[in-house]
Amino acid sequence: MTTNFGAAGNELRARWNCQELADRYGLDAVPAYDQDGSATGWIAVDPAALEDHLYAYAEEGDEIDDGQGDGAEEDQE
Repeated sequence: MTTNFGAAGNELRARWNCQELADRYGLDAVPAYDQDGSATGWIAVDPAALEDHLYAYAEEGDEIDDGQGDGAEEDQE
């Protein structure tokens, strides 16, 4: 996959995503580049670190908040 145009935007997008992962989850990430050295807009995360984070999250028993609610709320009128 090559990205001849838009590489500057892809670089910025990837750096923002890397920073968000670091701020939110404490995971280190780096921008991903194609074989020509152009930014792809994707990020690369150490798979072992991601797996450790997911296992730790699962052990806490937290549920992921998707913003949709679980449908169990009752109307309070």
